[in-house]
Amino acid sequence: MRFTLIALLTAAALWRAWLDWRETIGEGYAYRLTSFGAALEDAAPDRAQALEAGLRGTGASWLWDPVATTVLALPFSVTLLAVAGLLWITRRRGR
Repeated sequence: MRFTLIALLTAAALWRAWLDWRETIGEGYAYRLTSFGAALEDAAPDRAQALEAGLRGTGASWLWDPVATTVLALPFSVTLLAVAGLLWITRRRGR
């Protein structure tokens, strides 16, 4: 099960990196990676607005600026690869 999840995360990261390449270098621009926030706004703009409003409306609204904006600014494909790598490193190994 863990190997399947690692394979899916790696495939999703490579697919997103390829899409980013196609949208930037393929068009003649400098290579830029898509962030979580941009991917979320492209996929579901209403959910992105609801997420922001929900985080700002809670009692811990001070978390929006330092924490949530930092997480949403992370590169999507690199973060997926990092999670896949973390799962690979922490897997149980045979003796």
